[in-house]
Amino acid sequence: HFRERGTIRWIEDPIFGDVLVHGGFSVGLLSETPRRVRWVWRPVGADNVRVYHELLGYPISQIKEWYDKGII
Repeated sequence: HFRERGTIRWIEDPIFGDVLVHGGFSVGLLSETPRRVRWVWRPVGADNVRVYHELLGYPISQIKEWYDKGII
């Protein structure tokens, strides 16, 4: 029943492979711009550089030092 309605479906995640996911896929479907899922979840720390550098303004050299020391 849920598969027929589009509430759950298999997606291909670039990191984890094929994963069965639940989501309101049947809600708001548009023929010209169908909904899609880019990934199921991202690994811990996947956005560290973006957050620390782009949003908080830390220099890349500082972030690299934190990685080297195991801080992040």
